[in-house]
Amino acid sequence: MSYIEEIRKSAGEYAKWALETRKEYLNLRLRANTEIKKIYQNAIKQIEREIKLLAYKSGSAYLKKQHLEALKESLEIEATKLSDKLGNVIKGYIENAVEAGAAYSQNILIDLVKKADAGINTAIIKKAFSNINRQAIEACFARTRKGLRLSDRIWRQGQNFRDTISEIIQTSVAIGQDAVKTARMLEDYVNQGAETLAKNYPKMMERMKGRIPKDIKYEALRLARTEISAAFGEGTIAAATFSPSYKGMKWVLSKSHPLVDICDSLANHEEGLGRGVYSPGNEPPYPAHPNCLCALLPVHEEPEKFVERLKKWVNNPESDSELEEWYNKIYKEAAKFTEKPKYSNKEQARDFLLKELGFREVSFAGLDDDVSAMVTQNIEKIFEEKTYLKGFINRLTTKGKEMKSAYAQSMISFGEFHYDTELSISRENMKSIEKVQEKYQHDLLYNFHPDGTDENAIILHELGHFIEYKLALLTSNTLKEAYEKIRKHEVAELIMNYTLDKCGIEPNDKETIKKELSGYACYSAAEFMAEAFAEAMNSQKPRKVAKVFLEVLKEFEKEVFKP
Repeated sequence: MSYIEEIRKSAGEYAKWALETRKEYLNLRLRANTEIKKIYQNAIKQIEREIKLLAYKSGSAYLKKQHLEALKESLEIEATKLSDKLGNVIKGYIENAVEAGAAYSQNILIDLVKKADAGINTAIIKKAFSNINRQAIEACFARTRKGLRLSDRIWRQGQNFRDTISEIIQTSVAIGQDAVKTARMLEDYVNQGAETLAKNYPKMMERMKGRIPKDIKYEALRLARTEISAAFGEGTIAAATFSPSYKGMKWVLSKSHPLVDICDSLANHEEGLGRGVYSPGNEPPYPAHPNCLCALLPVHEEPEKFVERLKKWVNNPESDSELEEWYNKIYKEAAKFTEKPKYSNKEQARDFLLKELGFREVSFAGLDDDVSAMVTQNIEKIFEEKTYLKGFINRLTTKGKEMKSAYAQSMISFGEFHYDTELSISRENMKSIEKVQEKYQHDLLYNFHPDGTDENAIILHELGHFIEYKLALLTSNTLKEAYEKIRKHEVAELIMNYTLDKCGIEPNDKETIKKELSGYACYSAAEFMAEAFAEAMNSQKPRKVAKVFLEVLKEFEKEVFKP
């Protein structure tokens, strides 16, 4: 039986969707390959131009040692640009791969509930799958391999590019090769690999003695293939697990296996569900190796049987405990996130903040309605728990280009007999949810903000600052004392030091703080507090530092508010 025939047979009535999902996955890998190759080609073209320009300015056809310093700077710039572009490309394809993997189970579930006319809202199902996909994407960004995060592995590609091209240029200078020939050689190497150099530039290759990789693009392409495949697997498993018709995960062996390997073992796995089928919760890691082309295929209950189950359950919920549990624990939980909010546009959000949460002035000018609602939801959520914040923030405003480097900003200012507070939102970076999500996901990729968080953490971060301000005021006898506490971040520093001490981390151990919380948390005690609060309140699975921080904060609050 051919590979496609096995997918078609295993998927049954769902074969069309299974094959469409498979096709999209393979296309993603091919498109990523093309884009990554182009990134390298563009980078080397820029270096070529620099080489030729240096030679032209010096009035010599040959590169000299004094040119190496200028080229070193150019290489550093191109390496950074290459890493950034690779990061954006791989991030985009990870998101697309998760969605492609999830599409099969999503299509099946929506089709089944429609056939059963079970009164289950498909909009809620779609929203649930959207949340599942987002969590799967975050898991992909947070995953480490050999102790390295995805951002670290991408950064290494830029450094490898810099070091390899530098090696070739230095050797060219040493053997007295002219600039035009060196530039052409670099282009040949990037496009066709080291074998071309060995054939066309034998003296050069003899001198370098294998110090450059055969294909400078290989590691980046391999990294992209692995991450796209892993994202596809993450999306496939996460979406299947949400579906009540899910019975197991089948490993379909690709026919592009000239030798027996781990994939053969995975495809022959047996635990009573059929050859190669793994029970829910026991799904195998995917991919099995970087170049794996095997398929993960969720096994769902036969449509007619499942539709019949749904109909019986609708008439008598007690007739099917599995469906009843799914409805109460999974579907209803998802429904909470799709309930109509108290404010669906900026005018309603503004009125809510003014009338219910004690704001004196509110403007969402320049922001879309969904951003205004998101901001308000997060403020409401924290004010419900931290009731001492209600009425504390006087104004919510939006700002333009003066805030182009930030999402939002919390501020407190002091007069002789009063203080004033303001939360500002950037119109440049927070205009639409799509723009916010894209920028925030980019920041997550480079570990600037905490793992497991999303765009909601932006407002939670600022509210973390306001908590610091309020606690400083509550623990001060005068405004002058409060001003000094806030200026020196005394409250934040106290809470940070207690948190780090409990976690066994030194306050000056920036690498560990970056790894266990975020890069931004290393800036100051105030940013540590804001980032830890954001992760604790936003992440589905907050890590140790964020959890301990929340415990320490609650203890501090208890001391402040004790009778």
